[in-house]
Amino acid sequence: MESYYQHLDMQCLLDLLAEETEKYTKAFAQGDSTETAYYRIKVNNIIAEINYRKGASISEIKGETPLDSPSDTAPSTL
Repeated sequence: MESYYQHLDMQCLLDLLAEETEKYTKAFAQGDSTETAYYRIKVNNIIAEINYRKGASISEIKGETPLDSPSDTAPSTL
């Protein structure tokens, strides 16, 4: 995850995602594999930040920390 995105609010992230997706699509349509790869990485990093925040928000609602979320399905032994 890029630390650059951490200071942006969710709406700015969504706007940036739209802009970078548009640039990715344009590069892809033009057949520019270098720019396509560059923008794909940027889009994926923005999506990762959004998903991280969504996971953190859901955990906060449930009263858990992101590390306590039930994604670990291994049974615990007492």
